[in-house]
Amino acid sequence: WRRHPHAWAIRFAMSATASSTRFETRTGSATIMAPNESSTVIDAPSRAGLPSDSIAQSVSATAPTAARLGNLLLSLLYDVIRLRHPRLVDVVMDDANLFARGRDTTLVLQITGMRLQLLGIAEQVATATARMTAASDHTTHPVPGSVHAFIVDHARRSDGVSSLHQALKTLPTVMPVMTAHPTESKRVTVLQIHRRIHARLSALEQLRQSGHERRKMIAGLRTDIDLLWLTGELRRQRPTVDQESDWNLFFFENVIFDQLPEFYENIERDVAGVVPELVDAVPNFLSFGTWIGGDRDGNPNVTCATTRRTVMKHRTAALACHRRQLVAARDVLSIAGRAVSIDDAFQQRLDTMLDHAGNGADILARNPGEVFRHYLTCLIDKISATAAHVAPSDTGNAASSPNGYRDSVEFADDLALLERALIAADCGDLARWYIRPLWRQAACFGFHFASLDLRVNASAVHACLHEIASLMPSAEAMPPLNDPANNPSWRQWIEAALAGAPGALAVDQNLGADSADLLATFQLPRELNGTIDRRAFGRMIISNTSSTTDILATYLLAKWSGLFEGPAGAETSTLLVVPLFETLDDLQAAPRIMAELLRNAVVRRTAAHHGMLLEAMIGYSDSNKDAGFVGANWAIFKAQRQLAEVGRDDGIDIAFFHGRGGSIGRGGAPTGRAIAAQPPGTTGRRISMTEQGEVVSTHYGDGEACRGHLDILAASIFRHADAMGTPVAGDIEEAMDALASLSVDAYRALVGHPGFVTYFEAASPLRELSLLKLGSRPERRRTDGGLGALRAIPWMFAWSQNRQLVPGWYGLGHAMRAFVRIRGSAGTEMLHRLFNEMPLFRLMVDEAEKALLLVDPVVGAAFARLAPEENDVASVRTMIDTEFRHTEEEILRLTGESELCDRFPEYLVRMNRRFSALRDVGVKQATLIADHRAAAAAGTPPLSKSVPVMLAINSVSAGLGWTG
Repeated sequence: WRRHPHAWAIRFAMSATASSTRFETRTGSATIMAPNESSTVIDAPSRAGLPSDSIAQSVSATAPTAARLGNLLLSLLYDVIRLRHPRLVDVVMDDANLFARGRDTTLVLQITGMRLQLLGIAEQVATATARMTAASDHTTHPVPGSVHAFIVDHARRSDGVSSLHQALKTLPTVMPVMTAHPTESKRVTVLQIHRRIHARLSALEQLRQSGHERRKMIAGLRTDIDLLWLTGELRRQRPTVDQESDWNLFFFENVIFDQLPEFYENIERDVAGVVPELVDAVPNFLSFGTWIGGDRDGNPNVTCATTRRTVMKHRTAALACHRRQLVAARDVLSIAGRAVSIDDAFQQRLDTMLDHAGNGADILARNPGEVFRHYLTCLIDKISATAAHVAPSDTGNAASSPNGYRDSVEFADDLALLERALIAADCGDLARWYIRPLWRQAACFGFHFASLDLRVNASAVHACLHEIASLMPSAEAMPPLNDPANNPSWRQWIEAALAGAPGALAVDQNLGADSADLLATFQLPRELNGTIDRRAFGRMIISNTSSTTDILATYLLAKWSGLFEGPAGAETSTLLVVPLFETLDDLQAAPRIMAELLRNAVVRRTAAHHGMLLEAMIGYSDSNKDAGFVGANWAIFKAQRQLAEVGRDDGIDIAFFHGRGGSIGRGGAPTGRAIAAQPPGTTGRRISMTEQGEVVSTHYGDGEACRGHLDILAASIFRHADAMGTPVAGDIEEAMDALASLSVDAYRALVGHPGFVTYFEAASPLRELSLLKLGSRPERRRTDGGLGALRAIPWMFAWSQNRQLVPGWYGLGHAMRAFVRIRGSAGTEMLHRLFNEMPLFRLMVDEAEKALLLVDPVVGAAFARLAPEENDVASVRTMIDTEFRHTEEEILRLTGESELCDRFPEYLVRMNRRFSALRDVGVKQATLIADHRAAAAAGTPPLSKSVPVMLAINSVSAGLGWTG
């Protein structure tokens, strides 16, 4: 070991292939090789109803690769712990009895958390490697579910060229949106170390290095793991909105910006491989959005000043990235003008820029005769001049520079002209290699990187609007603000004001602080869009939308903020107002609300201004919290279908914005299958979806992951938009209605039980989650308590930590059981039809089954002991246990499996490798929480009580792969 540590590490990794199956099976033994030791057999805790070794051995090639890479990382962690804490070195590999007598609990939790994090990195690299291997044979065997497979499918049709051309022309816009509530529990510094480990491991796996290079790379991995151990894992303070914005920009600047051109290049290559004449027909269909810095819903830390700073930071970062790319292109395009023919339009544009540059003679003298370098130098100077006029202060405005760009469209046009000139000069390959990537980046990211959505609660809009109106001369005609969403007089007053002349805004000096800041935020797009980027701001999203009045009130506030344009009586809003339907009642009312909205002249003109398009956002998290797993998913399905029909009846395209999270209880599911399960005809011309927390880290943490995720996302949306789809049969619709109703009844019986709130708050780490300081937002929207005020993230997070995962399955078993009891054999037959013919039901069953696999009765019982010994509280635990048993039985009966997740062997292997550690940590966490609460009852708990709780929460999050 002393003389050849790297040789041992490689031996350790190689041994994993043979032993990984036993290591990853919960019911069997685990074999792992330690340095200078013989094979050690560790008995893993068994649990009834888990698959046998033969099932685990049927996984694809990804699992052995993940095991081999994971064991390499664990061997290096072993080395680090051997140096830093030699007495605890066995914890790296010992899944049995982690918290043996005499071991330091805090250090054991830290080691375990690192183990689980490193296993996750190894699995990500293995997945990326498998995808790259499959893609290497893309010419004859495109990767299923990829954009290339979509292209090949069209090319193989009888009208291949025209079919593919039409498909490319009608591709919907795809918009991932980074949200303002990251559930990422790791610090940015830790994420950066993870990214380096990921990059080194990927290079080690994919490249053929010499022995010396491999040893050097493994030594680098070991150094990063050592640094990870020495780096503080926990946040001492809650991050600010500005820090969240920096976290967001980290992914754009370091990954997404550079990967976007390669993503498009792959698509162009795939098109060229089947229909070469369409290689230039691939449109710019990707754009990005963000909520970070613009989401005011229940977050007092988001103010007009923070929103302004966010927009300015986006602009500064985007311009810097564009300038870097231009400099790199100028350095290589050393084409002598005399060697090629120069396009007249290009020469005229160059002459114009040189005349306005002020230093045109100097530019011409630097590289005589190299006109393309001269052109790129002019572009660099214009970008620099544009950046120089971005005011860095909180209150300053951005002013157009006489030597800079008016907007990013002009910049993209200049790049397009350069590309055409190179092609005309018979330098098409150079154009596609060096300039088209810059044009793609300019078209996607502009001068804004990601469009900033503004989000505000409907109640705040009504309060602000009423306060402004109360200060106007006509205030005596204004109705009182009683139940504004359902007040006919208030709605009539709003509609009259919308149709009338603009209101006077001089009253803003007399407004209260909250209303004044909200009004100033509404005015920001008008102030900044003309001088920053017309896409700097995206949408105005109204959370808690429950009526048409909520949306009309927001349009009126936008009008009074100067966001309307056009002559009086024909005004339109430059900013789309997007309702967010979150609860079961609101989802069911959404079609009626949108139909009423489309009868308003201002809204119809606004839709026409935006290309006959409006948008609706669908909330997965809060609908699940309100109606349960089955009821929420079915309500979302029906709302989308009915909203699309409302739009078609009025000639309006209703675009959908999906507010999904990472866990199944928040809409998380495999991307392709989740999109395929949406109703036919609901993709439209644009589709958006949130990217949240650690999902952002997973999807955009490195280049291969970024390109792979975007490929799956785009391909899934293209296929869904392209498919004609068949309407849901009447009897299937009726069966889904019945199942959803039964499920909602069961779920609401649980959350409405007298002892439920007491049980949930006591038998989960809900109180302790605030110790992690996950984000800038408070855990509750309001301070009045109750589940209604609790945000969806801590709701889901707490259920995952106590390993009961109620939001991911509760009510499904009761619904299936009652359905069969009522309908008999016909009910059983219908369930099988739904499972085989209804993608949404199949997805719900599959994801609920995966959630059930993660439920651990031992951990759940440990947490249940934290709850008071009262009959009402105890009966809640009984209800959960009973429904878990019924749901497991019904799923197994439906799928024909003997054990949970027989159908998902790779998922099973991945989770089996974690279960023993997760169980020990979960049980220990319950004990630590009991000690922490006892200390809190006596005063402020010391760090010695808080830190282990936080480390335990982080370890479970790392093991499950998500927080909430």
